[in-house]
Amino acid sequence: MDFSPTELLLKLIIAGIPLVLALTLPYAAQAWMARRLGDHAPAYQGRLSLNPVVHADLWGSVIIPLFLLLLNSPFLIGWGKPISVNPRLFANPRRDIALYELTQPAALFVMAAIFTLLFRFTSGVETNGLNLLPALAQQGVMVCVAFCAFNLLPLPPYAGGRVLQMLLPPHLAYQFSKIEPYSFYIFIALAITGLLWYVLIPVIQLELAILSILK
Repeated sequence: MDFSPTELLLKLIIAGIPLVLALTLPYAAQAWMARRLGDHAPAYQGRLSLNPVVHADLWGSVIIPLFLLLLNSPFLIGWGKPISVNPRLFANPRRDIALYELTQPAALFVMAAIFTLLFRFTSGVETNGLNLLPALAQQGVMVCVAFCAFNLLPLPPYAGGRVLQMLLPPHLAYQFSKIEPYSFYIFIALAITGLLWYVLIPVIQLELAILSILK
């Protein structure tokens, strides 16, 4: 699909800003949680920052997601720079690892709530004849809600998979961890066959139902 320069710029602003924020700021939340749980290394490494550049991966946070977006891909993939933590510094490793992993989807849901409020208070507001802020806020809600659902997939290294691994008995958790090298291929297979949406849509619908309280 061809876009005029103005249309392309607007598309990049409306879609790109929420996308980059959703792929970077939750890492700052994870660094904060790591410090709260006893590991100060991510904070010392500068990851306790709201500057997206600190957390962004050029390919995973910018190039690949925006390329898929411009192609109107039915699904988006992306990532930021991972944060390394030392679970041995946590007071209760099994519980605290679960808390640490859930921080990212929780941060994404909070961001979705902020975008929901932004949409509420800017709906109908035009800038130079454009509904730029409402469109950006609406896109932000959908991106954050979708990425939150992706994070809750019960596959390692997604947060849902890590939490499930912590809840399983040690011998089953070890067996379950062997799935991780194949998780990306499982994700792609689910996306291609359409089965992924049967997993994600109920989670997304639940998130949107909760967010509707803020409208």
